[in-house]
Amino acid sequence: MYRSELSACEGTTSTPNILKRSPEVCVGCKNFAINETSIDWWLSREAKYVSFMKLKNIEWQGKLIAKRRLESCRKALDMGKIKRLPDEK
Repeated sequence: MYRSELSACEGTTSTPNILKRSPEVCVGCKNFAINETSIDWWLSREAKYVSFMKLKNIEWQGKLIAKRRLESCRKALDMGKIKRLPDEK
């Protein structure tokens, strides 16, 4: 159940703040919960960033952003006790 006083995105009493919401913000929110409908989304996002991290000739800034986003995916999946993809090499 959503509680505004726990909202990481400074949402209202009834809903998260759409302007400050993002996967990285949501996964750090005390209101966050992974459920059946979001598992595939998180797994797909994780796979996308694992693939991106394997690409050559990517600027360090892009790799840093991708690494942070991958970490948030893994945090979400860990919270839901969902099996993750192996670490990139």
